[in-house]
Parts: sequence; structure tokens; C-alpha cells
Amino acid sequence: RAPVLVAATAAGVAAGVHAGEVLKAVVAVLGGKGGGRPDLAQGQGESRTKVAEALAAAEAALRARMK
Repeated sequence: RAPVLVAATAAGVAAGVHAGEVLKAVVAVLGGKGGGRPDLAQGQGESRTKVAEALAAAEAALRARMK
């Protein structure tokens, strides 16, 4: 299994980052679930084989929220 934790600073949250939304994008790739608040979220994926894809999904989710 692949535990996932996403945290955002107060400045990040003010800029539009939502840790829970980033986490959902990551665990969707890893075949898991989770949730959380704008500043902190946690979840778990079923597979560690797609970590690179999950990181790319996190980056895409961050870019989408920052626009």
C-alpha cells in the first residue's frame, strides 16, 4: 500500500491550494481513497507502482488550482 499525506501552508491555501483536492487526484492514480481539509489531507493508495504518475497528477492539480 501507499500512504499519502498532502499539506499546504496558510499562504498556499490563500493562493488557492486545497490539500484535499490534490490528495484526491493522487489517490485516484494509485487506486485508493482519502480526503481532508484545505491545509491537510491524508489517504492511501493500493499500488506503489504508479508513484511517478501520481506525482504528475499532484502537479497538474496544483497548477489547475493556482490559475
